[in-house]
Amino acid sequence: MRILLVLFLSLFVLASDAQSKVLLIGRNLGTKTLPDSNTIRTFGFAKGLNDNPSVPGPTLHVREGDSLTIDFWNISQGAGHTIHLHGLDVDQANDGVPHLSYTVEHMEHGYYKFKAPHPGTYLYHCHVISSIHVQAGMYGMLIVHTKSDSLKTWEGGYRFDKEFALLTSEIDTFWHQDTVLNQGHDHMIHTAVIPKFNPQFFLVNGHASRNEREVDSIHFKAGEKVFLRLANIGNLANKYHFPSFLNAQIVSSDGRALPSAEMTNELWVFPGERYGVLLDATLQGKDSIQLGFHNMNTLKEEGRASLLTHVQGSLGIRTAEDVGIAVFPNPGNGHIFYSIPASLSIQGVQVYSNKGELVFETNAITGSLNLGLFPKGLYHIQFIDEDGHSYSMTYLKIDQQ
Repeated sequence: MRILLVLFLSLFVLASDAQSKVLLIGRNLGTKTLPDSNTIRTFGFAKGLNDNPSVPGPTLHVREGDSLTIDFWNISQGAGHTIHLHGLDVDQANDGVPHLSYTVEHMEHGYYKFKAPHPGTYLYHCHVISSIHVQAGMYGMLIVHTKSDSLKTWEGGYRFDKEFALLTSEIDTFWHQDTVLNQGHDHMIHTAVIPKFNPQFFLVNGHASRNEREVDSIHFKAGEKVFLRLANIGNLANKYHFPSFLNAQIVSSDGRALPSAEMTNELWVFPGERYGVLLDATLQGKDSIQLGFHNMNTLKEEGRASLLTHVQGSLGIRTAEDVGIAVFPNPGNGHIFYSIPASLSIQGVQVYSNKGELVFETNAITGSLNLGLFPKGLYHIQFIDEDGHSYSMTYLKIDQQ
């Protein structure tokens, strides 16, 4: 009877506290090709011996309450590294700060262990001369999911249909030269010379942006709730601008739930910070989340990236642009024109405010609309065909000239 009881308790512990282990390999001879076709040297984390370490490193996933062991194998040709678990509540031995825990030397294994106490978005990175080694590429995201429901922000929190994780950083190509990267292998941090930081490339999940190029895209359907995990591991402050029709709400900060959700169109994310943002678009449309990279001293914008955000109809209905409907001028002062392909039989036009309120409706297809009496702001124009399908166009009304 005692044996059966012990066996039962052992199975209960294993079921309630899952044990998982992940291997990360540290390397100093990685490469990354930039949008200008030049290749730079990088440090980084990989999961296989033959893998080029990615920038950022692999995203690690664990469930609330689970125990994780990171087996860090350092094969970095004489350079010591650590793994710092940024934002997680771990003991000093597993914190990855070299002089307070330990450094993993070349061809050694280090084992970082922790139990995930609560869901949230976190970071991991090397803490040996961290300013240089993080810039070199030794960083990644760690996500703790809710134990009972992976589509909830936390127990008793917000339910969502999709989630997107966005990790931002920058690259200064001068910092990737051997004269900078090879410093400090004796771990004497004060001997390293830290150059002036002048980034030329601005990254979202490792995708480099230049000249405001779109670096990624977010697609979902109207009525779906989307959870954005935003994290900044760079040296510049991030300023996000969300299109109003996304109804963005800040719901968590640094892996902790906020007392109440805050509606906003702008959000600053400073280095090391993480935020959870819930999107709840009730109307379809196509726009971009704008992301500025700002100098921490002057707050001057030094770079910009954009993320195409495409909200489709609840049944996957295409936007007006997709079927060839044009609205012009856009933006305009209220008196606008539209053209419809001959293949479409449009029977009605509806105009919604950015809050989803129907403010105008007509069955007269005249090729023009007069919204001059409406206040400035974003509007969503729906064109309805004879089968009841609708096609949406986002229109920006500005003040009268």
